[in-house]
Amino acid sequence: MILLLATLKAKKGQAQETLEALGAFSDVVKSEPGTLAWRLCQSLTEPEQFFVFETYKDQEAFEAHARSEAFQSLVASLADRLEAPLEVTFLNEAVAVGQGINR
Repeated sequence: MILLLATLKAKKGQAQETLEALGAFSDVVKSEPGTLAWRLCQSLTEPEQFFVFETYKDQEAFEAHARSEAFQSLVASLADRLEAPLEVTFLNEAVAVGQGINR
């Protein structure tokens, strides 16, 4: 399983447009084979800051997502709206609590 956190910071005045682009992309990514979870969050204290928690079945599923035309189009559309390039942090799950989690 591949877990990651994508961090994006929109330029001042670009938060709503960034949110709309990411929200529209959620419809695409949820239909990709191998995508187990994709959750978009926006900071309460810094509305320009966005976090996307993503879980993929395996490396192949993640790579297919990253190579997809839809993802490449999203990245291109956000390029002028972001303060810095998209930052991706790969994670290992240490503890999980929540619905649907069997440990």
